[in-house]
Amino acid sequence: MVWMLLKALYGLKEAPRAWHVTLVDYLRSIGFTQSSVEPCIFTHDERGLWVVVVMDDMLYSPAVGREADAEWFKQQLHGKFGIKDLGHPERFLGMKVTYDKEEGILALSQEKYVQKLIQRFNMSDRNGEIPCQGAKTPFPSGVKLSKTMEPTTKEQHDHMSKVPYREAVGSLLYSAVTLRPDIAYAVKECAMYCNCAGKRHWEAVKHIIRYLRETATRALTFRRPADKSVKILAYADSSHADLENGRSTGGYVIYLCGNPVAWRCKNQPIVAASTTEAEYIEASECAREIVHIQQLLQAFGTKSERTTILVDNRGAQSVSYNAEMSDRTKAIRVRYHLVREKVEAGEVEVGWIPSAENVADVLTKNLPAGKHTPVTEKLFSNPSHATQDFLLPRGTRMDVESDEESDMDA
Repeated sequence: MVWMLLKALYGLKEAPRAWHVTLVDYLRSIGFTQSSVEPCIFTHDERGLWVVVVMDDMLYSPAVGREADAEWFKQQLHGKFGIKDLGHPERFLGMKVTYDKEEGILALSQEKYVQKLIQRFNMSDRNGEIPCQGAKTPFPSGVKLSKTMEPTTKEQHDHMSKVPYREAVGSLLYSAVTLRPDIAYAVKECAMYCNCAGKRHWEAVKHIIRYLRETATRALTFRRPADKSVKILAYADSSHADLENGRSTGGYVIYLCGNPVAWRCKNQPIVAASTTEAEYIEASECAREIVHIQQLLQAFGTKSERTTILVDNRGAQSVSYNAEMSDRTKAIRVRYHLVREKVEAGEVEVGWIPSAENVADVLTKNLPAGKHTPVTEKLFSNPSHATQDFLLPRGTRMDVESDEESDMDA
């Protein structure tokens, strides 16, 4: 006998979709508009309300002086679904939320999340009171994971099958994509071996947790801009040609009004023939994310000023401004010319910056403690370079054929 459910059951794979459709339909019925750019954001123009939905957790914000409309929204939800109003958020999705309204400062951190990681993966004493020893960097200096570290004997395979490697990497990925860009490269490297992890791979994962223990109080801090101008500043970098697969590691971080709002660390999908090509590809990937941020700002009635992307490779900077074909650039796929298109449209400027000043460097390679610490401090603060000093004047021509100086810059 087969029974047909009248409602979705919690825990079934269809349940999240069913809940999403139900919630979206209801929010639309009471006047909310779903953003086409970011579907988890809803706005009610008449009542001045913004709502962010993450599964069954919500954050809402009324316009200044519209507290009565916020109360109306709570009553509507309570009447339909039944809700818990937790007031001003102190914790949200594993993040500690600290907000100073008068100073205009919002800080997000994951101290308790890190403590749970330490206990979850048995890196404390039996009583869970003494945490593991901290580490100064996400990876030990000079460590490079490889396939040669995979298990080779049945005993090794049996041992690693009992290790919660994927579970730990997944937990670290959450930190890397939400609040901790400084561990993004290390987590990306560990994630490459989820199907064949060995003892040294597991030691690398535990080292990342030790680093989080050392830096558990580190927070992403967002500050209200002094003026009303909306500025986007981005840093892009790449580490050319991995020894095992030949693919470069690319990374970027984007600041909105001096606050880090987006970052990425990822293996590039194609093999770049030179450092210039790898850096140019990453600048285009960065430009793609900037387009998304600009569209989101426009959806809220805000427009950003001209955006600046800073790279530490003069060849990549030159290719962004010059459309001439050469042996160095003719094999670059069309999709990676987005940054040049935005430069020609006057929407983006690409500047050069010394490698030591490029905060995206920490997203592409394993830095020693002497370099990792200062770069990370800049990453979490507001680098706010005087970008005009690094820009290439329009009409400037550079020899893209010579990649030697570009390679040394990277």
